[in-house]
Amino acid sequence: MADNSPEATVARMLGTARIVKTPCAGGDVVWQCWPTPSAGSGETPLLLLHGGFGSWTHWIANIAELSKGRPVITADLPGLGDSADAPEPLSPDGIAAVLYDGLDTALGKGQEFDLVGFSFGGLIGARLAAMAGDRCRAYVAVGASGFQGLHVRVLGILVPDPGLADVEIDAIHREN
Repeated sequence: MADNSPEATVARMLGTARIVKTPCAGGDVVWQCWPTPSAGSGETPLLLLHGGFGSWTHWIANIAELSKGRPVITADLPGLGDSADAPEPLSPDGIAAVLYDGLDTALGKGQEFDLVGFSFGGLIGARLAAMAGDRCRAYVAVGASGFQGLHVRVLGILVPDPGLADVEIDAIHREN
């Protein structure tokens, strides 16, 4: 019987991905890249940006289906998931700039892409789409934050207190 635990599901998905690392402050942004089953199909890659207090795994239930017809790329946003902390001073434009600087390595030199951002990833995605110009063919924000009164806190999502130990913060992120 297949192990369907969250850890096994993540391991299976990562086992089918190409991992790319690009510079981010004192470390790296970690990108996960899934090719289409017929690699080289020429389809435009889809870049998925996750929400705050999370990682690429916000998209885990969507990747297999989406990658049937096009390459799918996720990134652990700077300061989240397996990526290094975002550079100071923290700002949406600064975080988007780190991603923009890694696009050629993660997607291919000058490669056009479509972009979807969820929650905090929607806020960062808007900045990234603007920086990328025509290279970003389409942009969709899903439950995006940062648009003043339009965003509300999702019930049931835990927000870690900065005073918690790293292990406690990691447990909250896994639960979310």
